[in-house]
Amino acid sequence: MAFDLPDEWRAPWNIFCERMTLAALAGEDVTPFERDNLSANAELLTLLNKLLAWRGESLVRFASCVLCGNSKRLEDLAGMEKDGEMRGKLRGKLGRTLETITDGKIRSLDDLGIMPNPRFVLLSGPLRLRLDGQWLDLGKGSNPTQFRVSTSKNIWNCFNDCEHGGNTLDFIVKMEKCSIHAAALKAIEWFNLDPEAMAASDDKTEAAEPKTSTPTTKPAPRRAANEESSGDGGRPQGLPNPPLKFRLDKLERSHPYLTEQRKLTPETIIDFGIGYCAKGMMADRIAIPIHNVKGEVVAYAGRFIGATQEGAPKYKLPPGFRKSQELFNIDRAIKEPADQPLIIVEGFFDAMKLHQHGCRKVVALMGSTLSTAQEELIRQQTNSQSHVIVMLDENDAGKAGREDIACRLSKFCFVRVHQFSQPDMEPEHLPAAEVQQLMEGVR
Repeated sequence: MAFDLPDEWRAPWNIFCERMTLAALAGEDVTPFERDNLSANAELLTLLNKLLAWRGESLVRFASCVLCGNSKRLEDLAGMEKDGEMRGKLRGKLGRTLETITDGKIRSLDDLGIMPNPRFVLLSGPLRLRLDGQWLDLGKGSNPTQFRVSTSKNIWNCFNDCEHGGNTLDFIVKMEKCSIHAAALKAIEWFNLDPEAMAASDDKTEAAEPKTSTPTTKPAPRRAANEESSGDGGRPQGLPNPPLKFRLDKLERSHPYLTEQRKLTPETIIDFGIGYCAKGMMADRIAIPIHNVKGEVVAYAGRFIGATQEGAPKYKLPPGFRKSQELFNIDRAIKEPADQPLIIVEGFFDAMKLHQHGCRKVVALMGSTLSTAQEELIRQQTNSQSHVIVMLDENDAGKAGREDIACRLSKFCFVRVHQFSQPDMEPEHLPAAEVQQLMEGVR
């Protein structure tokens, strides 16, 4: 069944349908459709037509009932982001196809008048709201519009006897009778928020604001050469990274980047808790949890899996996180027998691959230099009888780094520098048999 389309979309829709028909007849690519899934193709084709014909404003759940006969089906098919700065944006084949047909004019359901949340909510008494055992009674007073909530501005105002208003945190403070900091922690826990994504959004907002005054404080002293600035985020020197109060649990563990490109086994992937993240600050990246020596998660690193522009970083670290204070995998390495050598590598996947090959006493610097804090962590876990193998990448940065590291660590333990036979080789490239030979040669 064809639905009457607005004049703006009628010609683009006809062109799209004609192109798909010709491609199918010629045996060519018919993306976003699948040749062996007729029911899914019919659903997608019908929904595209209905969306382009949609008129007026509606909440997404109501629109989903009308368009799909199911209140949640539209969100599932659209892959719509439900939080973060990408809220309401369309992902997946439905979103890409709509964007293609409309030449980029439709990028979200909002562009069609289909909203994830109402623009304004008006609640009138008598009404009672319950929050964690506490009641807010809206039945007091005579004003029929005594409690108002604006979801677009994220504010509320109560005109009954309490005579208060504010944002979400102010509401939690009022109901829970707690501090603003405690309210923020409760919001993170209750609504499974991503503090890293919110911090990144705040940073972007601050960066966009023009600077109207000249700072009067003195510039910070220049950091030592061996203290890498990437990811340190301006946290004062020596201040530990605080443990995170959330976990990224909904990660795709079986992503081809991990199993095929990196050749990691399911056991290794689960051991390190890594996986593909579809939304939030780490969207479209492999999320890698970083633990401190106590085993607490202090950050997530995000490895971009697509092609990066020249000079663009492959890894993303959260604002404020100081990677120079941590050693990746140190929490596992210190549990291994003391007579085994400690292997130091550069990258996350170097450590994971050696771990997979049986070398579980391995840590990664997350770079090619050793910071003072990292040196102290190693010193605390070794003694004069300990063996350390420095195995950095076989490139200029790795060669310079390993010489400096060997010189510094040799003051309190036995250090061996491993050199690869070919340029640009990395620990990740070593086959399992060669790793075992390396370990046996030290014992």
